[in-house]
Amino acid sequence: MDDASAVRVSGSEARTDRRSLLILLVVAAGLRFYRLGDDSVWYNEILSERRATVPLGDAYDLLREGTHPPGYSQAILRPWLTLGDGEWMLRFPSVVLGVATVALTAVLGTRLAGRRAGLAAAALLTVMPMHVYYSREGRMYALFALVLLAWVMALIRARERNTLGSWTTYSVLGAAALYTHYYAGFTVLAVIGASAILELRDGVTTRTRRWLIATIGIGLLFAPWLPTFRYQLGNDPVSHLRSPGVSGWVRLPVEFFTGFVEYSMIGLNMNQYVENLFKGMVILVPLAVLVVVGGRHLRAVATGVPDAAFAAVVVGAAFFGTLVLAFGASQLRPLFFVRYFVGILPFLAILIGAALARMRPIAVIAFGVLVASAVLHTALTIGETWRPAFRDATDQIEQDQPDDVIVVFVDLDFSDYTLYGLPYYLDEAYLTVEYDGSLRNGEFAAFLDGLERTKPRTWVLQAGTAPVAFDAPPGFVTSVQERHDSRLFHGHFTIQITALDREDR
Repeated sequence: MDDASAVRVSGSEARTDRRSLLILLVVAAGLRFYRLGDDSVWYNEILSERRATVPLGDAYDLLREGTHPPGYSQAILRPWLTLGDGEWMLRFPSVVLGVATVALTAVLGTRLAGRRAGLAAAALLTVMPMHVYYSREGRMYALFALVLLAWVMALIRARERNTLGSWTTYSVLGAAALYTHYYAGFTVLAVIGASAILELRDGVTTRTRRWLIATIGIGLLFAPWLPTFRYQLGNDPVSHLRSPGVSGWVRLPVEFFTGFVEYSMIGLNMNQYVENLFKGMVILVPLAVLVVVGGRHLRAVATGVPDAAFAAVVVGAAFFGTLVLAFGASQLRPLFFVRYFVGILPFLAILIGAALARMRPIAVIAFGVLVASAVLHTALTIGETWRPAFRDATDQIEQDQPDDVIVVFVDLDFSDYTLYGLPYYLDEAYLTVEYDGSLRNGEFAAFLDGLERTKPRTWVLQAGTAPVAFDAPPGFVTSVQERHDSRLFHGHFTIQITALDREDR
């Protein structure tokens, strides 16, 4: 084949790759945009919105009392939500960030292990249920994955170019990752550790000095937030969580691919034995095969090519090193949510994609099984909802529109934070109060009278696994009563709304 023919083939392959990637990005966008605004927002999304819309002078105090850094709410949501509000607007940035992550995964995968590996990695991330879900939620996780991926790519590029601009980009993106989610610290430490070993192996060079200065720069850029981080760590509202224990090592990789949100929030209604067998056959076995085959391919590519070896090592460190450090830290300070590992999913997709570089039959079969499982669970993710029906439950009140409405929230057997979504959907003009007690308590009528309102209608909202059906208190009659079946994660509950009218209305 002459050189001209080779160029033509290469150009044809490049055009095919671009078209394939474009198709993947369209599919990724479609999965993430589908019914994006249909579900009510829930507590965590409400927190994101409040942190982004509170007056700027009050934002720090609100952020300080939380558990996350300010990057997403202040840099992304705050300017975006000046254009509008609502469920769709709140979640839109996550969709864009999620699709962008798919694109960058293809770029780094191609760079690391070839064009076929890059497209395979992007295809897997496109349908990976955990990534799809968190690219549809008004939270920081989609940005978390994107900025970590961009930071690792910046490190690889800076090491090759060794310019001031490239090392500055590395520093800024590393700090941005820390300002997005604290779990980025595990990935940053793992990658820096692997980089240090590789940099110092051949002695101290000009590049090594620049890498060290740029790495220190990451810490300096994050230093202003460190006092707040220490305060949040000592004031952690979820410090009651237990360590995941050794079982965390088994559970975590399974949940990545079965889809944490599907099994925990929707479920397939399998008995435990069948579910565990299913997970082992279609998840753990193919995953092990792909990681082994992909690792062998990366070692073959890296042989004799230092830059390729460096890229392979830092990508491996970004995934496996994060798991090791996070697991170790969780034994001392339990805070081990699976969603906190969304940031390293692109690296896992790349490691798996590398297994398809040579299209060995065993790798193709294992990859097909994983993708089929991911597609199944992604269909559940976008086709059903686990979020509480807050919006549905408050529609009746909004439509009724009586003057001077009073809404009473009765906390029975469900967490206070769930009720937080109910007043979110009510107009601020409504007076909302909370009654802490049983509806069977005769003091409820006195409580209503004590509100000193002259208008006749009062709405009562209950939330729990079994809201109490109650008789109207003396002086009132029940005019409307509706029940909305709902759920939060895997727990089912009911939101019940009751309209009370005074007998003399």
